[in-house]
Amino acid sequence: MTNFETGHQEPQNDISSKLLEIINGFKYESDYQEIDNLFDSLDNSISLLLGRSYIYVYRNDITDSQHTHARVQVGRIKIDQNAKPIKFIADRDENIVSDTFDRLDSHQFFKQIRIIFNIPNLGEEAKIKALEFKKTENKKAEAEIQKNEYVESLALLNSSRPQKSLSKDEKVISVRQGMYKITDSEHQYIETQGLAPCVGVVIWNSETKEAGIIHIDAKTNIQNGLSNLISSLEIKDKSKMQVHVIGGRPLDVTTGSEESMIKNLVRDQLIEVDIFFEQEGIKMTSYDVWTITGNTQNDIKSIILDKETGILYDFKKSK
Repeated sequence: MTNFETGHQEPQNDISSKLLEIINGFKYESDYQEIDNLFDSLDNSISLLLGRSYIYVYRNDITDSQHTHARVQVGRIKIDQNAKPIKFIADRDENIVSDTFDRLDSHQFFKQIRIIFNIPNLGEEAKIKALEFKKTENKKAEAEIQKNEYVESLALLNSSRPQKSLSKDEKVISVRQGMYKITDSEHQYIETQGLAPCVGVVIWNSETKEAGIIHIDAKTNIQNGLSNLISSLEIKDKSKMQVHVIGGRPLDVTTGSEESMIKNLVRDQLIEVDIFFEQEGIKMTSYDVWTITGNTQNDIKSIILDKETGILYDFKKSK
């Protein structure tokens, strides 16, 4: 992020007065308004958004690959209490900034902004590099959108489960985060808890009445983990397998780039799990996974399976 500021000249006062009039009509600190209409024949690749303290400059022709619902934000023009520009903050590299202001140069306001804050004019080389960035960013964004749609398609198959709690004398195998386990002759039940960002995969062999769970976290090698789980269950006939996928919900404790990173990690894990079983020729039995657009059922999951019946429950601890 680059800051450009000086105090030698002032951009057009008539634009500032119009901006101030809009700002004075805001009711809340967080109010924003599109101001494209203040500039005749604005390049359709550019959008301008006015807040109380900034004019935000966006590129409509470039999708943000980290936030695929949004356009790329090129920079912000900081304004004072009289809506007069006092600083330009670049949010992208100088080539995108230069190319964007080339597209705004027909407007005296932005021409003056460029001069006052020494915003670079890098010529044809910047245009070429900006075009390369546009192609690359849009390609990345399209790939991210396809991944999001993939997980949304899984979530359409989400199903609910009955609840179950155990008495103190009932034996259960507990699977901790990052581990996998299978049932044995002494335990009828197997459970795992705290499936939020973590993804749980439950496998039941209807022929042998044995089951296993893997509790996938950020450090799990999914391919190896699932392969080892299936191997441990000694499944000879894959048509006898029932497979359930649960979890994958980022907790609401992060913001900005960290939140985006965790969501993408969780999403990619869900996709990897689904593709693994598809390549193995194993049909999934049920899903209860996070959705990109939100789901009121996206709470933290704890599940338990009865190996004798193959029924999967929401695990409710006994008081």
